[in-house]
Amino acid sequence: MIAILPADEYERRLLFEKAALCCGESDRAMLLRDGETVKGSILYRLEGRRVILLKLNGDGHTNREGLIRAALNAGWREGAAEAFCQGGEWCEWARKLCFVPEGEGYAVLLAEFFARKCSQER
Repeated sequence: MIAILPADEYERRLLFEKAALCCGESDRAMLLRDGETVKGSILYRLEGRRVILLKLNGDGHTNREGLIRAALNAGWREGAAEAFCQGGEWCEWARKLCFVPEGEGYAVLLAEFFARKCSQER
């Protein structure tokens, strides 16, 4: 059975270390598991009312989109109102998930994001 759940403290720190990112109190990680096997992860940070997407790992469009949606939902449940991402790896996902250009990245209001259907792989 596939599940996407928050990483425990040990896993969270290990994932941030592996990604060469500092890991602080506002940093979070979600893991996609198929049974006991980890199939993907997403790293993100909460900054005020914003979820900052940092790193996405995993195979398959559906798994990757599921990880993004899980991270945004977790952030929303903690009080975030918008999401932001930047960098080359996020360009494709920002377009598919209807983020809008903002500065050097892409942003979306979470209420608008969750009012839409899941993307279609193009």
